[in-house]
Amino acid sequence: MSFCLRALAGLAIGAASLLVAATPARASCGQQIQADQIGRADVIAYGRVTSVDRGAGTLSFRALTVYQGDPGPSAITVQIGPGPRGFGVATSVDYRAEPGDHLLYLQNRPSGYETNECTGSHPGPPTAEELQLLSRAGAKVITYADPGPDVADRIVAPAAAALAAAIVAAFVLYRRRRTSD
Repeated sequence: MSFCLRALAGLAIGAASLLVAATPARASCGQQIQADQIGRADVIAYGRVTSVDRGAGTLSFRALTVYQGDPGPSAITVQIGPGPRGFGVATSVDYRAEPGDHLLYLQNRPSGYETNECTGSHPGPPTAEELQLLSRAGAKVITYADPGPDVADRIVAPAAAALAAAIVAAFVLYRRRRTSD
């Protein structure tokens, strides 16, 4: 094989390797024991993921009930995987959250709180087994007031409905005037 063909084949293999490495894979956490996950967590809180920024590797979380530890304010930013982000690349253990209700197992890092696929975090409320294990661990439950809909939801939705009603009324008046002429 000529030098040019070998160089071209090497470049193709290198490019394919980069593409495979940049694709997020399912976490390779190994077998996890829930009691150990609870023991490793600094904070375990149930609440709402309000937004996810995969490029920055963070999510915004509003705690409603804290079962272990104290995250401080009810609204916090959480890193969804290990380490700082370079070029917005995900890791194989990033927590794949979508906005909605989640139980997060958080670990305190110098840069703030972190969770990932291996910590025990999951969508939805705590399971009966989790509640039982947390109760045995002597969890002190902190409950935050549910803020309800976001302020924007309380303002934007009624404003949009009023605007739609005004447009319909203007259209009906326009049609009536036009047919009466």
